[in-house]
Amino acid sequence: MLIEASSGREKLFGDTSFTAKYLNGLGKILHSNQALLTSKNKIDENAEEKIRTEFQQAMMKLTLQLSEIIKDIPADDKKTFEDKYLAMNRTAPC
Repeated sequence: MLIEASSGREKLFGDTSFTAKYLNGLGKILHSNQALLTSKNKIDENAEEKIRTEFQQAMMKLTLQLSEIIKDIPADDKKTFEDKYLAMNRTAPC
């Protein structure tokens, strides 16, 4: 956060924060299934697929936004951040 505050890119930081909150909301919807139920208490497959697609798109957007935020930090710190938080593998923390 200190990187962003000192760089003068407040809009990017705000957009990134919004994207993260949006992802959090989509994740809650996907995990609860309550918002996906039809009037007959069956999961609406079309709604679920749409939300999954939106979740994937928002995740890619967040990854790009974070990459933009860290682009000017020292190479070692950048590599550590990318490996720990942006890597799409099973060893990245949840």
